[in-house]
Amino acid sequence: MIRDFTRDTYGPSGFALVHGPEPNITQAMPKFLNKSLKPRLPIQPEHVAIGPGIGAILAHLIWHLCDKGEGVVLTAVLSLPF
Repeated sequence: MIRDFTRDTYGPSGFALVHGPEPNITQAMPKFLNKSLKPRLPIQPEHVAIGPGIGAILAHLIWHLCDKGEGVVLTAVLSLPF
């Protein structure tokens, strides 16, 4: 799935994997997800958020969803120690 996205978005060289995402990633991602997942309601560019990693993205999501004193229990290890 990721290989297809990279090929379809950046061409066969996968340039973006080495040098970071292009500015139009928020435009390309919904097209890829709509084509691959065929959601009932199409994913729009304003539905896409790009972040530096899963930890940061989860932190932002939890920050906005939880009130003071609330928390989230994660049932899987997100990263292994180096």
